[in-house]
Amino acid sequence: MQEPIFVRVSNLERRMDDLEGQLGSLRVEVKGFRAEVRQEFAKVGRESAQEFAKVRQETAQEFAKVRQEAAQEFAKVRQEAADFRAEVRGEFATVHARMDAGFEEARRYMLVLHEEVIGRIKTLGERFQRPDKS
Repeated sequence: MQEPIFVRVSNLERRMDDLEGQLGSLRVEVKGFRAEVRQEFAKVGRESAQEFAKVRQETAQEFAKVRQEAAQEFAKVRQEAADFRAEVRGEFATVHARMDAGFEEARRYMLVLHEEVIGRIKTLGERFQRPDKS
């Protein structure tokens, strides 16, 4: 048997009231969940910002150390190059001085040989000189 319409409407109204109550509590739960999610995201954002700041600071410190070490190593390389340049200059000066001494010795020896050759030519000239027919 079918229930009378007023009972059915009454049941329907009761169900609607229950559903509205459930919907209201659901809205409250969703609103609370949204607030909780916002708080968590804000917390994660703050923590991330702090971690990124920490990483940036550590990276900056590491780069500063690397720059300082590189500057020190380049200074050593420049000093080694300067020392090598000075050593090479010294060696060239020594070689130059030896060459000058060798050239001077060779010049003196050639002068002696030249004078000796001139003397020999003179002696030969005197031997082969023809007597004048006057």
